[in-house]
Amino acid sequence: MLNDDCYDLKLVENINTDETIEKLFRTKDDNEVLEILAGYFNQLLQNASANPDYRIKLAINLILKTNGAVSIKELRERLSVTERTFERQFVKEIGVTPKQFAKIIQFSFSRKHLTDSDYFNLTEISFKSGFADQSHFIRSFKRYTGKTPKEFLKQLSF
Repeated sequence: MLNDDCYDLKLVENINTDETIEKLFRTKDDNEVLEILAGYFNQLLQNASANPDYRIKLAINLILKTNGAVSIKELRERLSVTERTFERQFVKEIGVTPKQFAKIIQFSFSRKHLTDSDYFNLTEISFKSGFADQSHFIRSFKRYTGKTPKEFLKQLSF
């Protein structure tokens, strides 16, 4: 399950959050949890595109284009918006803060690289995913999955 970072999914409007929470409680499989959350965030993105604030839509595109490795300060500067306004509008449209969203996208990108790779080079995956170093990547990965990348891969091979 996800650890450390708390996201109150019940605050998100226009999404069937209760169904997502039910699915999360029913599963014990870490991969299924990640798939449920990925589906939920896809719903959030679709919901945001139905009522797009052009600045938030641009921010989402930049976060996705950089695989979550863009700084929030850079986003705010490019959008010419204050920190408080940007965060408030982003949470209203997406349901989580821009920083939380960027971290989730960065984690998703690194997990995909880790599981799709024919090799196991954490340093390369760390840098491709926008982490400052391998130890930062491992800590972040463990925060989201409760396992190190090596433990996570070992579990997949069973």
